[in-house]
Amino acid sequence: ELDNVKNKEEYMNFTSKYNIILGLIGILLGALELFMPNQGNLFVIIFIVCMFVASIIQYKVSKKYRE
Repeated sequence: ELDNVKNKEEYMNFTSKYNIILGLIGILLGALELFMPNQGNLFVIIFIVCMFVASIIQYKVSKKYRE
């Protein structure tokens, strides 16, 4: 996967921070669901939308690291 990456260290730094942020968003939404159990479906939908948008952002940003 990293064979066509220009600067592997910067790419790994970007992807690690990016994945940590996504994980924190998931934890935050999970915690909110604990406090508002009737809104569980809403938080699932929000998380799905976040993941979709995150995929697009990651694709566009990671293009600058690819050859």
